[in-house]
Amino acid sequence: MSLTDLIKKSLEYKVPQERIENQEKARLSFINKFPKDEIINLSIDEYAQGTDENSFCYWLEFKKILFGIGGGNASKFGIYKAKADGNYYTSFGNNKRQLTGTELEDLFLEIKKGITLALEYAENDEIDKIKTIDIPVWNMVLQKILALYYPNKFVNIGASRVLIKCAKDLNIEGVELKPENLIEINYTIRQTIDNQSEFKDWPYEKIGKFLWKTYSIDTTQNYYIIGSKYDGKIDKYPEMLKNEVVSIAFANHLDLSNLYLETPSNIITYLKEEGEQSKSYNALKHFLSLKEGDKIAVKSSGSPKGNEGFLSIHALAEVVEREGEVYTYEPDGLGHCINVKFADNPQYKEYDLGGYGSTIHKLSKKSHIKMIFEDDNSSNGIMSFNEIKDQIEPSILNNYIKYLRLLLSELEIQPNDKRVVFSIQNESLNFIVGQRYCFNLSPKDSKGLYFVMTKEKLRDNSLPFGGTAPQPFYTYLDEFSPNDDEWNNFLTASEEELLKTKKSGFLKYNNQDFENFVFPMENQTQPQFHKMNFPLNSILYGPPGTGKTYTTVLKAASIIENREITSYDEALEIFNANLHKRIEFVTFHQNYSYEDFIQGLRPDTEDDKQLTFEKKDGVFKNIADKALKNIQASKKPLVLKKSFEDTFNLFFTPLTEGEVEEIEVKMKKVSYFITAITNKSIEFRKASGGTSHTLSINTLRKMYEAESVLDIQGLSSYYAPLLEKLLKAGKDSTGKKEIVEKKNYVIIIDEINRANISRVFGELITLIEPDKRSEGSIPLSATLPSGDTFMVPSNLYIIGTMNTADKSIALLDIALRRRFEFIPMYPKYNEDGVEVKDEEILRSINESIISEKGHDFQIGHSYFMDSNEDPYDLEKRMNLKVIPLMLEYFMNDFKTVGDILNTALKDTEYHIDTKLWPLKLSKVND
Repeated sequence: MSLTDLIKKSLEYKVPQERIENQEKARLSFINKFPKDEIINLSIDEYAQGTDENSFCYWLEFKKILFGIGGGNASKFGIYKAKADGNYYTSFGNNKRQLTGTELEDLFLEIKKGITLALEYAENDEIDKIKTIDIPVWNMVLQKILALYYPNKFVNIGASRVLIKCAKDLNIEGVELKPENLIEINYTIRQTIDNQSEFKDWPYEKIGKFLWKTYSIDTTQNYYIIGSKYDGKIDKYPEMLKNEVVSIAFANHLDLSNLYLETPSNIITYLKEEGEQSKSYNALKHFLSLKEGDKIAVKSSGSPKGNEGFLSIHALAEVVEREGEVYTYEPDGLGHCINVKFADNPQYKEYDLGGYGSTIHKLSKKSHIKMIFEDDNSSNGIMSFNEIKDQIEPSILNNYIKYLRLLLSELEIQPNDKRVVFSIQNESLNFIVGQRYCFNLSPKDSKGLYFVMTKEKLRDNSLPFGGTAPQPFYTYLDEFSPNDDEWNNFLTASEEELLKTKKSGFLKYNNQDFENFVFPMENQTQPQFHKMNFPLNSILYGPPGTGKTYTTVLKAASIIENREITSYDEALEIFNANLHKRIEFVTFHQNYSYEDFIQGLRPDTEDDKQLTFEKKDGVFKNIADKALKNIQASKKPLVLKKSFEDTFNLFFTPLTEGEVEEIEVKMKKVSYFITAITNKSIEFRKASGGTSHTLSINTLRKMYEAESVLDIQGLSSYYAPLLEKLLKAGKDSTGKKEIVEKKNYVIIIDEINRANISRVFGELITLIEPDKRSEGSIPLSATLPSGDTFMVPSNLYIIGTMNTADKSIALLDIALRRRFEFIPMYPKYNEDGVEVKDEEILRSINESIISEKGHDFQIGHSYFMDSNEDPYDLEKRMNLKVIPLMLEYFMNDFKTVGDILNTALKDTEYHIDTKLWPLKLSKVND
């Protein structure tokens, strides 16, 4: 491509202004943190990779500023600190050598002097002299350092092969076009570009992205098949679909950014040096060659069925650039990712094609490319599970899946059970047990929508299966909503067939997508959700104003919805909708007790005849009971019953309407008679005519909901006959059952360290451990002082917050501390993704506080952020919030506080007059 062609191509190229501004903002954050003149004064830990996230080398490699220099190893920086032993090293592999003492000091000083000298040469445009500097820092790294401080002298690209290709097209002469001459090549290309008027007003970000897009990608469109399963088991397709990427699991601990679009030989050489297994070479060399415009088929399975070839495809996608990048690295997520755009209507397809069992294939057979990517009806006449599913009325499909999941649960069938088959033959959804169809949904069968196998005849037209009697029966139905007897009939037939089966003869017809859809497996999430991985017991800890309570709302909403929620407005809406239902929020204080949290005695305010006491469940036991009841109900369907209010009104209407004078409740030996209903209680007399008695309506409600009088303290079987009458009146006459979905529950404990933890939690200290909970490996229960049995359910999440600056209270009980995961929350700044006002003031204040008091007493970033309720105003925030907090930290030592603040304010129009009391922020001229 000639320079003229390049200029023509540039006329159509655009970059969002927001990206340009964000890159410059990121670049400025780097040079503000590491001023050019201060590089020579950096300490070894301020420089070296392997120290912490604040080091010079960490920012160079992991902060997304300018171009990437990922890949390789830490030796590219000359010196690095090993995490394993904390020692300093240089070089790698067989040449790796530990540095100590004067050798370490000398080499580090040499590196700093070399970087400083290179910057001086760049400033004076003496680029040819840079290659005379002899320091063990890779050219790619030094190039990025120079570009950070002099972005208008270099192209924002670090890949030598791209720059050499560009230099050749621009006919650059007098410069040796070799990778070791990367810096001079880069500088000369920028000079050539700047001399063209068409590029005069282009910012460095636009120039770099334009040249990268032009020269890093060739024009040949390639076709690939990429597997979606990690380790051959965990299907990541839903996560890929949500994130709009394809990904691969090999060498996920390595950032390969710098190897993207590199030659296969360079990729393989690097992987060998890192000690990777040979099976990763082929996969990664193809994966890192994926470029914009390439087409991808995301593979569900490529395993042969018997002796026949088989290939199934989740969806088709095309590689795209997103925010200037094609390859991205997610070390805590999918690993190596390529940005793609999925087809508008991703559909599962099956093909009789063999030879595609590996993770990634580059397609070469034109017939296969045409079949997979071009033919509209390429499934050889076989409808996919999704195609069949989409043709079924949603309410009918949901009903079928609901009862199929219930059947699997009661039969205790797990995924990949060889005795059962999930088939889509004949364009139906067929669940097979052993050798027999058990439960089918056939939208096109004229005999009926549902096919059901039962032990006995379900209808008059039910027919027996073939074979020697006795055989189960089958029935076609247009509706399926079984009562107790019908369900047990269905369950028994399925169970008997299962018990006599070791392996179904129809396994070759098993459809994995159908099976995955039915099972709520851990590794099978719906496409729109991230699988939650939040600890059952966690504490967010940090100084004031770091967003701990704010974050609990986001965490709670995400747990309730079982998906990641990043919008605070959405989270708050979910939080409020579930508060006091599936979410509880409580703030601990010094007087908070076991009785408030678990259970205690309280006056019965609903008994209007006499003062009595009843046990009162605390906030934790209330939500724990709800969560445990949900788990139990999800395992076994509930018989439908009317609400207590409806049942109560139905049962007592004759009395309240005056149709009868009293209602008799018969017992084994004697009866009693209900005579009146008040606002709060039921009045009754004994058959002997003894003194009238009362029963709280609220207590009766609790018995009705628990379906037992034994769950109510102080009540014997005396009230059982009344409860039986109510339950009978409230029972759904159809005998239908309700299938309950298992849900998550959350209790938030704000300021968890302000209470006497041992006293508040009591015996729960042991019960909250994951393995001691209801679904844990060793579930335990405790007997409360009231006699109630109590167990902590496995679907109840406990989130605490702890203010580390509050040292006036005792530290958390060690027994409780080891049962929680602690999540640090310390001040953030603009580079951490938040919008902090007056960032440098906050940073300076915290640096002084850390020096004087430690990390736990910092000022949180929320004090320096805007909000709808409290618009940001520096004077107001400092005078009303920050200064009083700091005076508390420093025991009213106003001179120390004033000095810290004045240091932070030195380059602003504000100051603190330490001679005036109270301390107050004011403008210099006021």
